[in-house]
Order: sequence, then C-alpha cells, then structure tokens
Amino acid sequence: MKLPSLRDVGTEARLLLIGIPVFIWTMLPIYHMFLFAISPKEDAFAGKLWPAHPTLHNFHIVFYQQHYFLRDFWIQFWNSTVIAVSVGVLTLFIATAAAFSISRLRVPGGRWVMNLALFTYFIPAAFLAVPMYRTMGTYGLLNNHWALILAMVTISSPYAIWVLKQASDKLPVELDEAAVMDGATTLQLFRLVYVPLMMPSLVAIGTYAAIYYAFKRYMVGGLTAGAVKS
Repeated sequence: MKLPSLRDVGTEARLLLIGIPVFIWTMLPIYHMFLFAISPKEDAFAGKLWPAHPTLHNFHIVFYQQHYFLRDFWIQFWNSTVIAVSVGVLTLFIATAAAFSISRLRVPGGRWVMNLALFTYFIPAAFLAVPMYRTMGTYGLLNNHWALILAMVTISSPYAIWVLKQASDKLPVELDEAAVMDGATTLQLFRLVYVPLMMPSLVAIGTYAAIYYAFKRYMVGGLTAGAVKS
C-alpha cells in the first residue's frame, strides 16, 4: 500500500481547513430552524444552544392548523409543492436542451441567445411583475398555478442555461464523436451520452430552480396568480 505524499497530505489539510468552516457556516441556519421548531414559546428567543424543555407540540399545532394563521396550511403546502416541482422540472428541461444545443450542437447564434438571456438579470424582478401580469391576462392564465410556474421558469432559466452550458463545455468532444461514429442520432446522443454525464449538474440546477421559487414567489406570485393560495 502506497503511503500518501507530503504534498497530498498538505492538499487534503488545506481542503479540510476550508471545508469544515464552510460546512459549519452552512449548517448553522438549518440548526437554528430546527432549534426554533422544537422550542416552546417562552424559549424561542432565549438565545440558548438547546432549549431547556424541547417539545414537538409546535408541529402538532401546524399539522392540525390550530392557529388562525395556519387555517390554509395544507392548501399552501400543496400549492407550493406543485409549483416548486413544476418550476424545477420545466427549468431543467429548458436549460438542458438549450445548453446541449449551444455547447454540443453549436447552433448558429447560440452564444448570443445565452448572453441575451443572462442580460435579463439586469432588470429587477419587481419591474417584471406588471408586464407579466398583463401577459398572463392576455393568454388567460390568471388565477391558476400556471401563471406562477411560467413566471418563475422565465426568471430562473437564464442562470440555469448559463451554468449548464459552462458544465457542458468541460465534457470531452470525443465522446460525442464516438457516439456519432457508432450511428447515434442527435436524440440518442442527448439521452444516452449527454444527460448521464451531466447528471450532477442537472441535480444541482433542478434543486436551485425549486429553491429559487421559494424565495421569489412572494414577489411575483401576488400579481400573477392572485387566486392561488401560495
């Protein structure tokens, strides 16, 4: 068994010195959310590392909607789940197809399309609320989930396309050439070669799109899907 070199040990040590603080910093908000969830009302803002009397009664109140603010909790939860999953799936499909076309098929004008799509982030999302509302009304999409889904997909797709395109550029072109030499069609190349190799990036982007909806839904949702209780 070959012992690791001093250089390898130093590299691992540097990665640990960076990774451990980043991991702790990332987990702190999750820990505080959990702490807040199991704390009784009188200890919620006590600033303790662990509540003196942890309880699950808070979950009972939420699940059984025993507060006036929670009277539509399960409707809100269902709407949020449906919209978040739909946004993630649609964004993933659009971004994956666009990145594949731009990076692997080299479609004419693809880079211009990608740059123009990313340029839309210079426009604050709040400025898009009224135009989106008018557009949804023109196409009869108000008062249903599709209004919010399409609005969120529009906002999240440019970044997703950019990230997947950069990840796609790092894949060896020789894999595509070998598949074509074996008689693979464009669709087979996409399904059997491209998607499996891009799976880590696709999981990350799908998660990003769903979480992005959670942060943005209150900004756009009130105007574009007025009757949806989410």
